[in-house]
Amino acid sequence: MQFNTLCFLVLVTCIVLAGCLSEKSLETPVELQESQLESNASCTPEDYAPLGGIIENYICLRPGDSKEAIYVFYSGNWEGKVELSVHRVDGVLKTQTLPTPEGVNISVEPDEFFVKPEGKYMSRITVSVSQNFSECSYGNNSIKLAAYVFLIRAEIGNETIDDWLRVDVYPLTDKPVFVPGRSLMDMATPRLSYSDRIALKRGETAELQFTLYTGEAGPGNASFTVFRVAEGPFSANISSMELLPMPEGLSVGVEPQCCMVKPHANYELKLVTKANSNVPAGRYFFCIHIEIENGVRGCHPLVIDVTD
Repeated sequence: MQFNTLCFLVLVTCIVLAGCLSEKSLETPVELQESQLESNASCTPEDYAPLGGIIENYICLRPGDSKEAIYVFYSGNWEGKVELSVHRVDGVLKTQTLPTPEGVNISVEPDEFFVKPEGKYMSRITVSVSQNFSECSYGNNSIKLAAYVFLIRAEIGNETIDDWLRVDVYPLTDKPVFVPGRSLMDMATPRLSYSDRIALKRGETAELQFTLYTGEAGPGNASFTVFRVAEGPFSANISSMELLPMPEGLSVGVEPQCCMVKPHANYELKLVTKANSNVPAGRYFFCIHIEIENGVRGCHPLVIDVTD
């Protein structure tokens, strides 16, 4: 069986050509975005601390444009006043502030609100660029884009929650010009860190610790399901693989089965494999399917060898 490096299918419905938010997606009112926030997970996470983040952390626009992103805050088991602030910084995961360039305006509304436990709240981030903005250009078949990163900080009580919005300003030309792949740069993709092979004897239990790094995925509920798949080329898309019944006497699962996650964070998980004495010895192939709210899902390969 051939295994590829973990590849998540990011359902970026608002990417045009090389990854620029489409006009249609940005014209959708905030209240209609609620369907994006509904989790497909079948389990409910346990009590959790407040968390928040941006849905779709990348915006590209041209001089004269104004575009939006949605910030979502989950209160967890907290209540109180939330304050949101925006700062230009020198990169993703950085907090050193820089002056906002002339001609670029960014705001978040509402920037303060009160929350109750187990609540979900949304704010609108608006980015606009003046018509005479001149820090980007296009000529001689070369593109000079103006790239900025903005820190969106939420504060409630003694908790500080950070996320980052990447903004690219492209030159104003007759036809849009974009740099391929910009929307998926700067650690945008979630990934797992663990060994993809387990060996155990019949009657044994194996526990494997692994880490989920969320990248720009979330915020929201992350759920984990293990499927047995046929031997053959592995795909990050579960629907393109042949699913098989779980072997009798062999159980494989992730603990916890689901949890609330925020962007740019690490979460420690445990993969538990139990082989009863009656499970047939042999090699079995699995997919660890991960689904994170707001359109991120994918599979990671796993091979389990059961011996006498």
